Amino acid sequence: MVLSKRVARFNRVATNRVLGPLTKGLPGFGTIVHRGRKSGKTYRTPVNVFRAGDGFVVALTYGPQADWVRNVLAAGGCGIETRGRVVETT
Repeated sequence: MVLSKRVARFNRVATNRVLGPLTKGLPGFGTIVHRGRKSGKTYRTPVNVFRAGDGFVVALTYGPQADWVRNVLAAGGCGIETRGRVVETT
């Protein structure tokens, strides 16, 4: 189920600011570190992330058109901060 844009906007402004610092140590959570497609600015987006073999599975709760997903695809990769370490992915 993809969440609405209204929920996404609220989460970006409120929830992510509260949850962001907690994702470093909580199981099932992580932070996607990515660059903006146009601005080049570094962004940090809290997500649900799980280990899968030698990689990760990330929940696309806002669907494949979310800005962070488009940024990661345009850049060809990102960093995933989870359990106190950063893993570079492609």
